[in-house]
Amino acid sequence: MKIIGKLLTAVFFVFGVLFIIGSVNNPNPGRTFVTGVVLLVICLALGFFSFRKTPAPLSNDQNITYKIDIPANVSMDAMKCQACGGTLSPKDVAMVAGAPVVTCPFCHSTYQLTEDPKW
Repeated sequence: MKIIGKLLTAVFFVFGVLFIIGSVNNPNPGRTFVTGVVLLVICLALGFFSFRKTPAPLSNDQNITYKIDIPANVSMDAMKCQACGGTLSPKDVAMVAGAPVVTCPFCHSTYQLTEDPKW
């Protein structure tokens, strides 16, 4: 539909300009000039609607899924806070800027989880 609007905008513009130019040597220029102006006004209205960009719908729903590959033979130990030694649960771990960050519910210290070498 926008392509048809753009084509009609171009056609009305060309005919509007031709009518205004044609009114110069016409013995009765009023009617021809007014017709040209009306065609240019229609051209502007069509151009406004056909060249206008429609905004993309905003969506606040973002689902981010992190997949972690764990090698075989892994045993899970209880996580302890590095500052106070309190037991941490999975709800205390959050992803911040792509890195796992732990916030201790007891001493409120925050630090990034690091993986120790396997060797």
